[in-house]
Amino acid sequence: MNLTVEPILTTDVSDLGEGPHWNDQNQQLYYVDAFAGYVHRYCPRLNSDVKINLGDLVTIIIPIANDTNHFLISLRNKIIKFNWIRETFDVIAECAAEHNGKERFNDGKIDAAGRLWIGTVLEGPDGVIKSGGSLYRFNVDNLKFIKMTENFTISNGMAWNHNNTLMYFNDSEDRKIWLFDFDLHKGTINNRRIFLDLDKHSNSFKSDEYPDGMTIDSDDYIWTSMYNGGRIVRIDPQTRQVMMSISIPALRTTSLTFGGENFNEIFVTTGADTNEQEKYPMAGKIFKIKFKNNNEQINGKKAFQFKF
Repeated sequence: MNLTVEPILTTDVSDLGEGPHWNDQNQQLYYVDAFAGYVHRYCPRLNSDVKINLGDLVTIIIPIANDTNHFLISLRNKIIKFNWIRETFDVIAECAAEHNGKERFNDGKIDAAGRLWIGTVLEGPDGVIKSGGSLYRFNVDNLKFIKMTENFTISNGMAWNHNNTLMYFNDSEDRKIWLFDFDLHKGTINNRRIFLDLDKHSNSFKSDEYPDGMTIDSDDYIWTSMYNGGRIVRIDPQTRQVMMSISIPALRTTSLTFGGENFNEIFVTTGADTNEQEKYPMAGKIFKIKFKNNNEQINGKKAFQFKF
């Protein structure tokens, strides 16, 4: 396809850019610099970026519906309601301490009913991630997390098909994309099975790349960023084949989201790597993919906001 891949800003670099969310109401991109503790707001019209430091690990930033100034943010093992204007926050809920406080949040998304789904990782005493992560759904009625499924290593990207009958979920470390039957009304998942095991598709995936952030387009094709692969891929939900691979000039491609006025642009977050700086001088920047030919457009759907 005829497309361009360009950084949106020439100066700002993230240590580990993550969690991009396009807000169609104000046409701005929100994302985080995870371990540096920053939340960002990028305005394409002004080509400007504003960032605020929260002093701890952040992995998601999601607008709260009908509230232009407040955002739902993960702050290590807490979910907070953040006031962008005042730069203050209130803790809404915390992750259960069943693993002696070593369980923390990672990637999360909002479903079509406005509910938060968020995965966790489990850190050992030495800080090394080990198996034991879970996928939770947040219940706004009692401000509690409900464990929906477990036994993941690095829980990551998630997406739903357009009729909200299927939910996809990445476990990066295990190199698997999981698939569940999804009930939007009840907010439940069942029939857990492997959608794609990268280890069994060596012709399509490199042995040292991992599925990270995920989104879905208007044709229900799965898009996932390949961490340590320097690319994003489009996967056919029926054949499970990679239909498109787009190279990104950064090895650590972490996540992606559709954006722009017609959701026909893709924003890709990346991480910096000092060991690869000479080979990937733009690593850590946020990239925008733009399709040049209107006859070849690929469109996404808008990201949902949290209903609180």
